[in-house]
Amino acid sequence: MRSKLKLIITTLLFAFFSTIAVAEDGGCKALVFKELNHLPHTVESYPFRVWYATKGKNAVKNAAVIDDLLLQLHTADKYFYQELKLTPPLLQPRYKQAEWIDVYMVEMKRGNGLAFDEVIDEKSSKGADGYSCGIKMHINSNLLPSRNITPAHELFHLYQYSNSMFKVSWYLEGMARWVEQAFRGVSARDTEREVPNSCATVYDESYSAARYWQDLAQRHQAENIIISQDYLDLSYSDGSPVFKTDTFKNGAVVQSIFDSLLKESHRVSVENDLPLYRWPEKTQRSAQFNDDICNVIE
Repeated sequence: MRSKLKLIITTLLFAFFSTIAVAEDGGCKALVFKELNHLPHTVESYPFRVWYATKGKNAVKNAAVIDDLLLQLHTADKYFYQELKLTPPLLQPRYKQAEWIDVYMVEMKRGNGLAFDEVIDEKSSKGADGYSCGIKMHINSNLLPSRNITPAHELFHLYQYSNSMFKVSWYLEGMARWVEQAFRGVSARDTEREVPNSCATVYDESYSAARYWQDLAQRHQAENIIISQDYLDLSYSDGSPVFKTDTFKNGAVVQSIFDSLLKESHRVSVENDLPLYRWPEKTQRSAQFNDDICNVIE
C-alpha cells in the first residue's frame, strides 16, 4: 500500500512540475573570460554570435573560415529543427535567459570543439560590462569548417543539453556522432563494427556508441530523413558540399528519443528532489541513470 501511495504522489508531482517547467530556467552566471580581450571581431548572425581574431594565437586562417563556419552552423540548426523536428536551444525553457549562441574561435591544445551547458554572461575582464547572457561553444581557430564538421557536432550537443540533463558519454557523444552522418556520409566505420545487443553494451563507450544509436533507429523502423535538394546544393567556399548524403537512414527516431529523455529527465528531477535544470555536474554525468535512459529509449 505504501509503495502504491508513493507511486501516486510521484506521478502527481511529476505532472505538477511538468506544467511549471516553462517558468523555470537555469539562470545566468556572470563569469570572466579573459580570452575575450584577444577576440576583437564579432559577427552577429542570429542565433549565432561569432567572436574571433585575425592576429595572434587565436587568428583564423582567412575570412572564408567565418563564412564557412556560419554556413555550417545555420544549415545544421535548420536541419535539426526543421527536418529532425527538434526544438532549438534558445526556445527551450532551460535556456530562457539566453539571447545568443556564442561561438568563440580560440586556440585549443586538445580537440576541435567544446560545447558548454550553462547560460553565461561573460566579461572580458573584471569590472567590464557583460555582453548579455548566452550559451556557448569553443571552436578551434585552426579548424576549416569545409573539412571538419565539429561546429555542427557541438551545436547538436546544445540541442541535447537544452532537452534533458543527462550527460553520459555514450548518449552525448555516441548519438552526436551518429547524427553526423548527414554531413559526412556513411563510412565503413559506421557499418563494419559489431552491433551491440543493448544499451548496456555501450555504457562505457563514447563516440563508438554511435553504432548503438544507428541500430536502435533501425530496430524501431523509423522513417528515413530525406535530404532535400536545397540542402544538397549548399557548398563551402572551396566548392565542397555541406551534406555528403541524401538520406539519413531511420533518422526520424531522433525526435521520439528526445521526447522520451525530456520526460525521463523531469521524472528523475522530481524523484531525486533536483531542480529541473540545475543538477550538479557530477549528477548529470552519473552512470546511475544509465538503466533509466536505456529503458525509456528502448
